[in-house]
Amino acid sequence: MATVYPHLARAPITEAVLDIRIQAIDGLRMEQLEPFTDRVITRFPNKKTQKQASIELPADNEADDAQIKSRHQQIGLIFFNEDRSKAVQVQLGGFTFNQIRNYDRWERLRAEAMDLWQLYVANVHPTTAIRLGLRYINSLSVPIGKDFSEFFQTRIELGQVSHKLTKSYLCGC
Repeated sequence: MATVYPHLARAPITEAVLDIRIQAIDGLRMEQLEPFTDRVITRFPNKKTQKQASIELPADNEADDAQIKSRHQQIGLIFFNEDRSKAVQVQLGGFTFNQIRNYDRWERLRAEAMDLWQLYVANVHPTTAIRLGLRYINSLSVPIGKDFSEFFQTRIELGQVSHKLTKSYLCGC
């Protein structure tokens, strides 16, 4: 029997991300992602391209004829809804759905992501999912000087840190 958790009216979730990576498909081209645009553009009217850049540096810096190679390519598309509270990313290597603001509950996120995933599958025809990721990004305000144990059941313990910027970096606050 599934555990039923209470709905938190003021949950600290600032973003939920459902990410599905697929096994590379030989011959898959960006043009195969374009029909996805026609199906989602009314719900997600803000479209941008996603690009990837890479630089290859030779390990042997003694070689006189060493060449630095760079590569730029479009890897996908990202669509935002009107108020930018949701985004869907379609790439040659997978699919991502972001609930950026106003997260309500898993069932709604799953339903909308599944609907969009089916559109992706219809265009790309993946054979294997190689990674499925679900991330929740929380924003918690802990007043300076307060003990973390007042806010968390699992304590964050930091060693002696002299510089407050380092401490801020280490605890991500």
